[in-house]
Amino acid sequence: LNERFASYIEKVRFLEAQNRKLADELEKLRASWGKETSAVKAMYQTELEESKKLLDDSERDKAKLEIRVASLEEQLDETRQREMDARRDADDWRERAEKQNQQLSDQEAEISMLRRRVNAFETDKDKEKKQIAYLTDALNRARFDLDNETLQHVDAENRRQTLEEELEFLKAIHEQEMRELAALAYRDTTPENREFWKNEMGQALREIQQVYDDKLDNIRSEMEFFYNTKIQEYTTNIQRQGGPGADLTGRSKEESRKMRTYISELNEKMGSLDSKNAQLIRELEIMRRDRDEREREWERENGDLKVEVAKLRAELEAILKELQNIMNAKMGLELEI
Repeated sequence: LNERFASYIEKVRFLEAQNRKLADELEKLRASWGKETSAVKAMYQTELEESKKLLDDSERDKAKLEIRVASLEEQLDETRQREMDARRDADDWRERAEKQNQQLSDQEAEISMLRRRVNAFETDKDKEKKQIAYLTDALNRARFDLDNETLQHVDAENRRQTLEEELEFLKAIHEQEMRELAALAYRDTTPENREFWKNEMGQALREIQQVYDDKLDNIRSEMEFFYNTKIQEYTTNIQRQGGPGADLTGRSKEESRKMRTYISELNEKMGSLDSKNAQLIRELEIMRRDRDEREREWERENGDLKVEVAKLRAELEAILKELQNIMNAKMGLELEI
C-alpha cells in the first residue's frame, strides 16, 4: 500500500510538473497567440470594414440598379408597346397605301380602258369621217350626175317638144295640101282630070304619108334610143354608187324622184352622222375632263400618302434607335451587375 501510495504520489508530482510545463507552454502560447491575432485582427479589420463598406455600397448600387432596371424594363415595355403600336400603325398605313396603290392601279386600268375607248372612238370617228367624205363625194357625184341628167332631160324634153311642134306643123301642112287638092279635084268636072287628079292626089297622099311615117319612125326610134341610153346610164350610175337597183321605168320623172329620194336619204344619213360625231366629241371631252380631274386627285392623295409614310418611317426609325440605345444600356447594366 505504501509503495502504491508512493507511486501514486510520484505520479501526481509528475503530472503536476507536466501540468506546470503545459501551463507555461500555454501561457507562452497565449501570449504569442494574442499578439498574432491582434496583429491579424488589426491587419484584416481595415480590409473587413472596407469590404463591408464596399458591400454596403454594392447593395446600394444594386438597389439603385434594380430600381433603374425596373424603370428601364418599364420603359422597355412602354417602348415595345409603342413599337407594337407603331408597327400596327405602319401596317395600317401600309395596308392603306396598298389599298391606295390598288385603287391607283384600278384607276390607271380604267384610264387605260378609257384611253382605248377614246382611241376606238377616234378610230370610229376617222372611219365615219372617211365614210362621210365618201358619201359627200358620192353625193356630189350624184348631184353632178343629177344635174347632167336634168339638163339632158330638159334638152330631151325640148327636142321632143320641138319635134312634136314640127310634126304638128307638117300635119297642118299636109292637111292644108289635102284640102287644096280636094278643092281642085272637086272644081274639075272632066272625068279624066278627076281620075288624073285622084291618082295624083293618091300618089301625093301616099308619098306624104310615107314621109310622115318615116319621120314618125325616125322620131320614135330616136326618142327610144335616147331614153334607153339615158336609162342604161342612170342604172349604171345607180349600181356603181350603191343605190337601189329596183325596177326602172323609162320615164324620167320616176328617175328624178328616185334620185331625189336617194339624195334626201344621203342628206339625212349625213345629218345623223354629224350629230353622232358631235355627241362623240362631247363625250370624249367630258371623259378627258374627268380623267384629268381624277389624275389630279390621285396625284394629291399619292403625295399625301408619301408624306405620311415618310413621317411614319422617320418615327419608326427614331423609336428603333431609342430602343437600341435602351437595349445597349440594359446590356451594359447587366454586365456591370
